[in-house]
Amino acid sequence: MAGMRIICISTVRLWLLLLLLHWTSITVGRIVHTVDGVTLWTDSRSVLNIHKTVEIIQLVAVLLLLLLLLLLFVEEHVFLLLHHRTLVLLLLLIDRRTS
Repeated sequence: MAGMRIICISTVRLWLLLLLLHWTSITVGRIVHTVDGVTLWTDSRSVLNIHKTVEIIQLVAVLLLLLLLLLLFVEEHVFLLLHHRTLVLLLLLIDRRTS
């Protein structure tokens, strides 16, 4: 079951990467909001575009986090279907148990 161990490690790495993406987008949003509040930028469209970009990044990060949570609940079924070798190994184990 070494394949399952690799899957769990990659899941944790993906989880941490998505959290980092989400926190980074929040930080960038706060910095842009502060800069906008101090009115260091003269072009309000640039600030608005950055706000929209940050909101999109946050939305994507949250959606990916929710998808990852969903995959964690059904990881055995989904990941076994995604990884052919693990599926073949599982089918061989089931075949040995039933025969």
